[in-house]
Amino acid sequence: MAMTGHKARAMFDRYSIASTKELLWVYYGLLILSRPVIVWNIVAVVINFWSVAVYLHFARRDENH
Repeated sequence: MAMTGHKARAMFDRYSIASTKELLWVYYGLLILSRPVIVWNIVAVVINFWSVAVYLHFARRDENH
């Protein structure tokens, strides 16, 4: 069952905050030229992106059934 209303909005708020912090860490990594900081935070951003994409895919699928 897909989340609706308040729960879905709270999830997206958490993901957007986490993604923003990770993007700032990527920027910081670029400033200090730290490859591990850059790579692992890019990995975290990709994981967050795919988590939201999978959620949206299944939420739409549940709406259609």
